[in-house]
Amino acid sequence: MATNLVIVESPAKCRTIQKYLGATWQVEASFGHIRDLPPKDMGIDLRSFEPDYQVSEGSVKTIRKLKLAASQASMVWLASDPDREGEAIAWHLEQALGLKKYQRITFNEITQKAVRAAVKNPRRIDMAKVDSQQGRRILDRLIGWLVSPVLSDMTGMRMAAGRVQSPAVRLIKEREDLIKQFEKVNHFGVELDFDGDGLQWQAKWDSRPFINDKELPWITDRQLAESVAEILSVKVISNTKKKRNKAAPAPFITISLQQSASNYLKFSPKKTMQLAQKLYESGLITYMRTDNPNFSDEAFHLLKNFMASIGKSDLMRAVKNTWKGSGDAQEAHEAIRCTDFSLKVPSGLKQDELRLYKLIRSRAIACQMKPAIYEDHLIVLEGDRKPPSFDKKPIFSARSSEVLFSGWLSVTKEYEIEKSDENNKNKRLPNYPADTALIACSSRVKSLETKPPSAFTEASLAKELEKRGIGRPSTFASIIDTIQRHEFVEIEKRFFYMKPKGNKLIEVMRDQLKLTFVEYQYTRNVERELDKVASREQACAGLMKGFYEGLQQELSKALPMSASLYQCPDCSNPLRNIKMKKGSESFWGCSAYAAGCKRTFPDENGKPYIPPVKPQYLCTDTASALSRKKSKRGWFWVNVEATKYYDDVAGKPVEQSAAKPSDVYTSNKNKKTIKKTGKASKIDSSCPLCEGALQQRLTGRRAFLACSNYPQCKHTEKLKKALNRKGAVA
Repeated sequence: MATNLVIVESPAKCRTIQKYLGATWQVEASFGHIRDLPPKDMGIDLRSFEPDYQVSEGSVKTIRKLKLAASQASMVWLASDPDREGEAIAWHLEQALGLKKYQRITFNEITQKAVRAAVKNPRRIDMAKVDSQQGRRILDRLIGWLVSPVLSDMTGMRMAAGRVQSPAVRLIKEREDLIKQFEKVNHFGVELDFDGDGLQWQAKWDSRPFINDKELPWITDRQLAESVAEILSVKVISNTKKKRNKAAPAPFITISLQQSASNYLKFSPKKTMQLAQKLYESGLITYMRTDNPNFSDEAFHLLKNFMASIGKSDLMRAVKNTWKGSGDAQEAHEAIRCTDFSLKVPSGLKQDELRLYKLIRSRAIACQMKPAIYEDHLIVLEGDRKPPSFDKKPIFSARSSEVLFSGWLSVTKEYEIEKSDENNKNKRLPNYPADTALIACSSRVKSLETKPPSAFTEASLAKELEKRGIGRPSTFASIIDTIQRHEFVEIEKRFFYMKPKGNKLIEVMRDQLKLTFVEYQYTRNVERELDKVASREQACAGLMKGFYEGLQQELSKALPMSASLYQCPDCSNPLRNIKMKKGSESFWGCSAYAAGCKRTFPDENGKPYIPPVKPQYLCTDTASALSRKKSKRGWFWVNVEATKYYDDVAGKPVEQSAAKPSDVYTSNKNKKTIKKTGKASKIDSSCPLCEGALQQRLTGRRAFLACSNYPQCKHTEKLKKALNRKGAVA
């Protein structure tokens, strides 16, 4: 019978750890957090800032099972992950299970040696780390529950503010604004082509001496470029070669793994972390949530032994390579690496898991290898005359770079080979001495243009968040998920684009309310304060109180502005944006609905479409007013009699064309095609009430029959009923 109970987070770890510890140990999983703040209440005491935790939905059975196992064990070992989140999970387990005897153990890799070493070096729960994690959770709750209602009142939309999500949306918006404001500049360059001594090579014009305007650092005068291109006779000013060392890259940390997996494997940060989690739980890599870019001494010796075993000791550094982490790095555990350097292709992995494993393994080996050695070759040429109206002879330069010693590149050739300058096409250059006269065989003027900044991808956004100290790398994937789920942004072909709701969010938070927590530096400072809580330099309650009081003061200024930006034209009460139950469509409804105002308005790019009091357009057939409507297929116009429809183009009615695909509606129920011809179609039947002709009409995507004597007779019936009775539409 087991006398020791080990509790880990994920069930995927259980079997592996059970195998390492033996029959006298029982390994169970908590399935992550077992307690959390209440879903329908803030759950924070605003005097003491103590959180009110509840058992998470779905964890009742898990707790019951773990309590039974703990009661039968002589010792409980809490082995959740070795970060602040894992420390908090261990504390929640200790509290929820009422443990009297427990030990806290952590390991950076799931190997037999690491697990047994952890058991030999247990400790108590680090409450400073728990407080730091709780502080981050409390801050998120305060912002969510205090700021979100104000934003919702001001915009009429269901808004959600977040400590790190909102600055992330702001980053995307400001990048998109830069792209929209960008003005392209056309400029010119010159290339000379040479062919001699068995080599074909090119030299580029160095245009900097011909630029006078520092704010416009390009040649925009095509005539000048053409004059330079006419100069084919040049002489060699210098011909130099220089050796250059390129040091090995640091091993992966969380953010660099996400970035490289995006660049080379086209994985999103979320997918990368999911795959890395599986590799970690399988015992193949070390813990994947880390910001320490260094190996342990033990890992360095393991790598040295592996390189010696394959006869590659000459490629290894004699002394361990080390790197300095970022200023905000916690550096709790070593960099990400494989646990067994000799294991090249582990069995049982899916294709994407194997691809990520190979990426991690190759970087882990390369990081401790000798530098790659390049020979950079530079030839500088001078034209034999000056272009008209200039007192300078043009200078041209040709560059090439050759690998003399591959070093670490030999291990990472699939994706780590240095990217050459896209404009440098020279593989090798000739060895002409100075003052050698040369004549180019041809020249060309290159038409160039400046490029706008690129929209953010998931990986580049994560990198920008890390650079600005917003959140932690382990949370970037959830940040990206959250801002998409709230419909602030969308991803199209790997790039982020703002949605109307996101634009409104930042407009109100940044420009109207001027909330401090949306500022980038503020978010970094909060993370630093939370680090002080983790290192026992600051009390968590004091930090929470200061943040709460500052937030309350800012929000008090927002009360006069908290009325909705959009009012009901009938009763002047605020309009609310209401999401439909199915799909992502929404509409606007009056907030006085319960009091009797039933007005609703369609949504148009995040704003309610309120029709003008006086009609703007009239029907060409009946001269009656046209109304603008919205269906599932988009906007259209219809006359009062509902006998003629118009397409909507830029908010104006346009006569329909029967050839347009949008004018055809297919009824899946009746399997028949109905064409909107601008007039109601007749059916071979009469109204049972007044004997008027029945006409086919279309509302959104629903076809039905109505009496032609409307509005005097309001009889309608389903199209299917009439078709079954009388057959096809006339």
